[in-house]
Amino acid sequence: MEPENTVETKKPSRRENKKRVRASMIAAFGDSVETKDICTGTVTYTVIRPKGQSFNIAAIYGSKTAGGQSLWVKEAVWSGIDATLRDSTHAVDVALFNRGWQWAIHTGDENDAIINAAATAALDWGNAELTRKEERAAKKADRAAKRLARESAMDAKRAEFRAKREKKTDE
Repeated sequence: MEPENTVETKKPSRRENKKRVRASMIAAFGDSVETKDICTGTVTYTVIRPKGQSFNIAAIYGSKTAGGQSLWVKEAVWSGIDATLRDSTHAVDVALFNRGWQWAIHTGDENDAIINAAATAALDWGNAELTRKEERAAKKADRAAKRLARESAMDAKRAEFRAKREKKTDE
């Protein structure tokens, strides 16, 4: 009788699972983002933002609920995720924490489909926000240029008026 070839798959420890899920979440966002670890008191979390920008599109916190990590996102991102995925996910409304996020998506599995869906929705929201930011900056620059043109025209009129007034006083 031949011995059976059984390979026992050992379940990863909770800490290892958290590391895997976190790495999976960061990888889902791709190379167009940068991450930054922030420590506020006893809580350390990771913010995800477009490269070279100052606004965040998501954050990764630990999760006691799912045994993995939680991805915190804005309301617009949450509503951009497919409804069937939203219904099958453990998500919590975290707007009361006033950290700028409205939903925490908890997952304990690094292969959970919600990770890629949330990352895609967050990147879409971030790109739209970046476009709006650039449009606002262009409008602001246009208004500043028009203001400078008006100011220089008024300065020219004032100079002309002063010259006429000085000419009258000289006579």
